[in-house]
Amino acid sequence: MPQPECARWLQVLLARHKADEQLYAVKVLNKCQVLRKNEMTHIMAERNVLICNVHHPFLIGLHYSFQTHDKLYFVVDYVNGGEVRLAVRSCGSMA
Repeated sequence: MPQPECARWLQVLLARHKADEQLYAVKVLNKCQVLRKNEMTHIMAERNVLICNVHHPFLIGLHYSFQTHDKLYFVVDYVNGGEVRLAVRSCGSMA
């Protein structure tokens, strides 16, 4: 049985910057699950792609990333409209 602190893999929160009122999505990853699922390489690749493409027209930009003892946080552009996975599922493949 998984420990409660390792149970949740990913959470996305909506946040508002205090200074400029800008909305951001905060992706919270549980380190325990990242390590258990052997996803560290993928997570770091995602971070590196987002850092390099802050102003790309088709990708969200990573504005901040930080960590605590048990979680990783990516603060990215907030895009209203749902998950890409659902759009791809309804339209078929992206190829």
